[in-house]
Amino acid sequence: MKISIAGSLLMMMVCSVILMGSTAVASSSTPKIESCSEQDRESHPVLCSMVDHLLVDPDVVARELHTWAKTHGLLVGAGVGASSPPVVTAVQRNLRQGTSPTSEVDKTDGESSSIPVVFAHGMGDSCFNSGMKDITKRASDLLGGEVYSVCVPTGKTQAEDTTNGYFLSMDASVDVFAETVAQDPKLANGFHAIGFSQGNNVIRGYIAKYNTPTVKTFVS
Repeated sequence: MKISIAGSLLMMMVCSVILMGSTAVASSSTPKIESCSEQDRESHPVLCSMVDHLLVDPDVVARELHTWAKTHGLLVGAGVGASSPPVVTAVQRNLRQGTSPTSEVDKTDGESSSIPVVFAHGMGDSCFNSGMKDITKRASDLLGGEVYSVCVPTGKTQAEDTTNGYFLSMDASVDVFAETVAQDPKLANGFHAIGFSQGNNVIRGYIAKYNTPTVKTFVS
């Protein structure tokens, strides 16, 4: 049976925090989404049907989620390199100054313009999408073109990154973010962090639980 993403997405978003604590497991390498328990199925039948669909046809679910997010304006727009929209201008100003009105962690040392920049995307989006790729590159360009800028995904592919945004628990998402950051030698001395939507929660969780390497400035 085909599950309608549009018809049940709201319920999934409301229930995911409750359910995914028991169904999403993060390993040291690849996050794993597990099927629902019988108790979960009784409490969250629609969400569990979507999890079943995900386990059978992950690429189909990813495409449906991507389409739904795009239709509802949840994706970072492509082509940001062609102009300087407000969000990119704000990134440029805040990171060059090393502080921000929404900053959670202030710059502590070094020149802000040489500190790497890390992005975390929102629900429905992916680091592999053109919009996130464009804004990641644009941030580097605005800071002189030599600053290392990277988007950290929660999955190894566009499909996995997209579906993990909905089905992976926040704790697991934070752990994946931390593991990826720790393995990147270019981030060893700290970085600026920029979050979109749910990506802000991932970064906040990283700062609270890990923060090694250190977040110099958090733009949310």
